Amino acid sequence: MSGGLFVLAINLAVGLFFVIGFLAIARLETSNTTAWWLALAFALGVMNPIAELAIAAGFMAKCIWVGGALGYLGALLVGTHALGIRLRTGIDPAALVAFFSVCLANYYFLHEVDRGSFLRHALYQLPYVIGCGLAALPLLRAPKTGLVEHAIIVILLLSAINFLARPILAHVLGGVGVEAQNYAATLYAMLSQSTGAVLSLALGLLLLFLVGSDSLRIALARSERDPSSGTLNLGAFTGQAESRLLAFEEESLDAALILCALERSGTAPFTPTDLTGIARTLGTAFGDPAQVLIGRTGQDRFSLLVGKLDLFGARTIAESVREALASEGRARTCFGIAGREHLESLAEMTQRAHWALAEAERAGGNCVRLAPSAAFIVSRPDTLV
Repeated sequence: MSGGLFVLAINLAVGLFFVIGFLAIARLETSNTTAWWLALAFALGVMNPIAELAIAAGFMAKCIWVGGALGYLGALLVGTHALGIRLRTGIDPAALVAFFSVCLANYYFLHEVDRGSFLRHALYQLPYVIGCGLAALPLLRAPKTGLVEHAIIVILLLSAINFLARPILAHVLGGVGVEAQNYAATLYAMLSQSTGAVLSLALGLLLLFLVGSDSLRIALARSERDPSSGTLNLGAFTGQAESRLLAFEEESLDAALILCALERSGTAPFTPTDLTGIARTLGTAFGDPAQVLIGRTGQDRFSLLVGKLDLFGARTIAESVREALASEGRARTCFGIAGREHLESLAEMTQRAHWALAEAERAGGNCVRLAPSAAFIVSRPDTLV
């Protein structure tokens, strides 16, 4: 086996590895559409080494040669679309299809041109250079990119330089073979395919890391959600509430912790639809979603931490929510509310809010009670939770 054939086989194996990798990520997290598109991109990319290996084996046909040439270009354009979806800075798919169509005509024409022509080599590589630039465009247009995105841009730049240098390399190394089936045996094939394999491997690993981290982030976010109401679960609410309280303390902002207990009508439990609707009502009533943190912290209980809202403003909103839910027959509710105090921890604030909620339940429910300042709260073992 010649060096060129060996490197083509490596390129094929690398491409298949990434196809399987992106498909695995896409199957594990079906909402990650970028992974599906990148799996397709690498599947198109392996058409190039497959075509070259088929030609080297004697299966010489114009459609195989043109298909191999278009395979890698298709991979670049589909990858461009995938990055555009992820970053929301994509290029119009119609423009990509139009560019691909022009390149199809270009490669169809080049098949008939003398293989030793420098112009033929240049026109063969030019679409790949443009494709690398198009793939980098969504990253360059993105308002915020990280280290991985910058590394991908660098790899795409090196790939473009590699494609630009190939006509010169072919001329220096004695050409690409008199016939298409001689290509794999040339020194040019071994060197050009080797550099392509290194760059493809680096690009694939970076993309795999990028898409894998997206899926991990989605999975972690889902693990923090209560499946019945769609709000944060107890652990996630506590962790995020502690962070927000620290931020409110640093900025000296008012904040209110609202505990809402739902009272069932009869013995039937609240359905997920009921809980989701009530959670949406609570979140909307207390203002800007960016300032409202809401979680389901008990079987029939929601907790909200709202910034830029004082104790009495929270009471007014809670009263209106209580009346609305009761009048619509959706639920009877009682609220316990505590306002943020200087240097108060979440545990201390939660204790006061629980005290107020217990007072509301002691009063017969379907009402709102406020927690007094920590300096004046009456300690009752049976009402502190």
